[in-house]
Amino acid sequence: MKDKREKLADRLRRTAGGMEIPLAMLAGEPRLEAVGSRDIIIENHKGILEYGTEEIRINCGRLVIRIQGQGLRLCSLSLSEVSISGSIHSIEYLT
Repeated sequence: MKDKREKLADRLRRTAGGMEIPLAMLAGEPRLEAVGSRDIIIENHKGILEYGTEEIRINCGRLVIRIQGQGLRLCSLSLSEVSISGSIHSIEYLT
């Protein structure tokens, strides 16, 4: 017998498929888009945890995204999206 998580995952898959929406977006998972090593956009964030020119940590619910580099800066910030630019050296997913 399926538990609640499996039932919810099945329902989300069916809904996403019918609406042509990525499953991760319905599940509230972060969406990350990197353009080379200079720009990054993160959707579905929950806020900024740490901000500096060499490290930025973004709360994404069940995980934290840590961006390390040089000359990092926030280009834009909204309730659902954050844009970062600079010389990006690493992107880590922390649970």
